[in-house]
Amino acid sequence: MDVKTETATRTAASAKDAKTEAPPSRGALHRAGGFLSQNVIVVICILLFAFMSIASPVFLSPMNVTNLLDQWASVGIIACAGTFVLISRMFDLSVGAIYALSGVVAATIANATGVAWMGFAAGIATGIVVGLINGIAVAVVNINPFIATLATSLMLAGIAVAISGGLLVSVTDPAFTALGQGVVLGLTIPGAAFVVIFFIAWFVLARTVYGRRVYAVGGSPEAARLSGIGVRLVHTSVFVLSGLAASIAGVLAASKIGAGQADVGANLPLIVIAVVVVGGTSIFGGEGAMWRTALGVLLYAMIGNGFSLLNVNTTIQQIVQGSILLVAVGLDAWSKRRRG
Repeated sequence: MDVKTETATRTAASAKDAKTEAPPSRGALHRAGGFLSQNVIVVICILLFAFMSIASPVFLSPMNVTNLLDQWASVGIIACAGTFVLISRMFDLSVGAIYALSGVVAATIANATGVAWMGFAAGIATGIVVGLINGIAVAVVNINPFIATLATSLMLAGIAVAISGGLLVSVTDPAFTALGQGVVLGLTIPGAAFVVIFFIAWFVLARTVYGRRVYAVGGSPEAARLSGIGVRLVHTSVFVLSGLAASIAGVLAASKIGAGQADVGANLPLIVIAVVVVGGTSIFGGEGAMWRTALGVLLYAMIGNGFSLLNVNTTIQQIVQGSILLVAVGLDAWSKRRRG
């Protein structure tokens, strides 16, 4: 073999070795990027928690923690059901209107019958019925979920105003306010309800056949259908869960203040979607976890509560919350492209 041939052979071998060594480096970068996209919320929560613990001595006080859980109970309860909705590749914009209408119905029936629990039952039944209507409109009639739930939201808002006359529906019965103002194991009943509902939702999503079907439908509705899963039934059920959760939150809120209000909850749908997506549930469906939703709620709660303790302007709070949401959605889209 002459010198030129030997040199060329060595050069080719070196190039081949370089190509062989390159993929592990790129693979490590991909793995690191994937870990960051999946766990950035955990890192941000830890850093923000540490910062607030140092910056404000009141932040970790039992009273502040209890108040924080109570204030975000409504968002947390609805977000638990919203996780099922988003994982199944659906959206529900009617939760705010259900929240308001359920409170108005509960207060109205409690006044009419003089029995607080009948009011509570009527308010919760309202959410279940509306959720079923949403599910049928989307899963059976095939109306786009944005349009269907937006239309439902507008109708429910009008019904709530018609029932209440645009005024507070006050309830003087002490039994009505006992639910929202009561305390159990050191937590307010709304806060305790959020904790209980979270664990139930976590178990159903992570440990049951139904939860696996929700993931399957969100990952690929057609593949789920070919596997024998009732896609329409799953989609209908997640809307029923969403309506149920919104009505529970609405009834608890009405009980807490002793009145139903038709003009509350307008921003709830966007806040719920924000905390669920920021927690790590994909807006494209098929991915997510209940513990991630809890982190999303915690993060937004810490921003609102912590910035208030530090007297930070509310405008800055909104900018920070919006920025975090934008980063979360961007990471989700980037993660999808990377895997693709």
